[in-house]
Amino acid sequence: MWFNAPTFSVDTHIARITLRMGFTSRRDYEEIRGFWTSNTLIDLYLPFHLLLIMLGRETCRAREPLCSVCIVRDYCRYCRGSWGLTRGDLSKRIARKVLEEDYASRLWKRVEFIGDIALIRTPLGMDPRDLKPLAEELIKRLSYVKSVWVAIPGVFGEYRLRRHVWLAGEE
Repeated sequence: MWFNAPTFSVDTHIARITLRMGFTSRRDYEEIRGFWTSNTLIDLYLPFHLLLIMLGRETCRAREPLCSVCIVRDYCRYCRGSWGLTRGDLSKRIARKVLEEDYASRLWKRVEFIGDIALIRTPLGMDPRDLKPLAEELIKRLSYVKSVWVAIPGVFGEYRLRRHVWLAGEE
């Protein structure tokens, strides 16, 4: 309450969650406050504010968000990867666990997350069947990934196109 008027306080955790969820497009605290005040009942300002702070501190952390255990991951643009963000550190760990070091060091940067699909862009000359263990591990470890595909570069006719092949999960 600010001078006996209800308000929704915005801190760094709430701003981060609001941006990652896709509710606002920029880190403008007044815009974020406006979003939450127009979409939250006045009686719920304080409890909702505290829940968002707890989510931001424990799960939706700034440096290493725990998307795989987040309770709102199905609704979150960041977790679902609709911004085309790569989960670099996680992809690197999974690749190192499953593949030889030489393959892992070349491939982890080539994993993209688009919605609930993981797309692996293979280097020229690599057999996509070698990536099946990586695809299965991505499905197992990342609950928001439903399907893994591989993009195979090549020249078909006079066009340079990629061919997409299913590796694991839902087709």
